[in-house]
Amino acid sequence: MTKSIYDQLNANGTIAKQRFVENFSGDALDTDRWSAIGGGNGTPTFAMADEIDGGFKVTAAAQDNGDAGLGSNGTWDGYNIRHFSPTGSVYIDVFKNNTAVSTAKSICHGFGEKIRGDSGGNNSALFRTDTRQTVKFRVRICSGAGSQANDADTSMTADLNWHSYKIECDSTYKFSIDGVLEYTSPTTNLPTGAMAPISGIQGSSSATAPSYSIKYVECYNT
Repeated sequence: MTKSIYDQLNANGTIAKQRFVENFSGDALDTDRWSAIGGGNGTPTFAMADEIDGGFKVTAAAQDNGDAGLGSNGTWDGYNIRHFSPTGSVYIDVFKNNTAVSTAKSICHGFGEKIRGDSGGNNSALFRTDTRQTVKFRVRICSGAGSQANDADTSMTADLNWHSYKIECDSTYKFSIDGVLEYTSPTTNLPTGAMAPISGIQGSSSATAPSYSIKYVECYNT
């Protein structure tokens, strides 16, 4: 005899895995779930985009190294709660760069231990663009042990359109854009600790305030 809807939809007796879904709807960010903060370089702004299905917009200050980010209830330099396994989890989002690669030093989104997720020694698995590297959408994987796995280009030139992104964390990490597998990692130098959903931006010019928008995030343990 089943005792719940969950048991009716799954094998009886199995334990539900951690799952997180965010649609960024309404007129304000859910601050019970998210922290929207800067790293100390200028004053960022955060707001629901004033457009149809525009999601949430993060804008850094118009100064060199102006930075801003969005994380699942944490600080710029770390989280006390990280729900998702480095060896059995999935990250999905719908994300849009609003600023060309030539203006933003870095825009990243995915799993991380900190909002500043693309630094070495920080467990993370991210999509990113980086004016210091190439104009392609890229991936970066960092290990908490201090070793950084491969940075790699995808096949897609960075643009200012909405795309769906997926990261599958297992014995290897798989990165897909719009349903197309773009990169499979080696089995070494992968994250060693639990992670949380993050996104962030750092600017490179005082002439432009760089920004990105995000309208869907789903994460779950497998």
